[in-house]
Amino acid sequence: MWGDAMKAALARCHLVLIASLLSGCGGEQGSEGSTHASGLRGHLSHTFPVTPVGGSAGSLDHTFRLSHCGTSTLHIDSIKTTCGCVAATPSSMVIAPGEMLSVNTMMKLGGIGRREVAVSLQFEDDQIPPLMLHLAGQGVLRRALLVRPEVARADELHQASVSLSLVLPSGSPMPELMVECPDGVTSHLAAWQQVLIGQGGSRRFERRLDFEVSPGFTRGAVRVRMEGHPDRVVQLAAGD
Repeated sequence: MWGDAMKAALARCHLVLIASLLSGCGGEQGSEGSTHASGLRGHLSHTFPVTPVGGSAGSLDHTFRLSHCGTSTLHIDSIKTTCGCVAATPSSMVIAPGEMLSVNTMMKLGGIGRREVAVSLQFEDDQIPPLMLHLAGQGVLRRALLVRPEVARADELHQASVSLSLVLPSGSPMPELMVECPDGVTSHLAAWQQVLIGQGGSRRFERRLDFEVSPGFTRGAVRVRMEGHPDRVVQLAAGD
């Protein structure tokens, strides 16, 4: 009888252990993350990949997924953030034992450089310390190509030109440009000239793009293309 009781108890412990591991509540630390004093377990920090940005950045989104490994129902009282550049929305303000809590977060980098922010979940039970969720990201300069002017008219020699300006992050290779001209127009690109070293070692280059227009040409669009970048368009017209 005693042997049977021991076997049954061991079997129950084995099942509890398996269920705990499957739910992500098997230990203090590991691949599933860490366990907070509230009983919520999961990864409490996230670092976004390096993000190319221009003068400012869009939103970066991440969802924290936490399993409640405690024995008491949790009630979230409020959510605080370290700055207005981050927002957080929990899937529920009440989390029962065994349930999952998702916290959707959004962070704006705001420009070039590193940003670290935190979201604090405050609980109604003052005995439970706030749960801190950490976000970090690094904004780097995005490649930028500009064409000036965007509307050009050929002169009496059937020629026109525009200026190209290219900004590159430090250490990035010079991209290849493709120029697509309408019928009756030929183009010639001068060599790049570096004109400025800016923030974070960024480099700025300029070059001329010259056009020769045939006598029968009236107007059309010239496209300047660079891989991974929106096309730049020049509206070209024949001279008077």
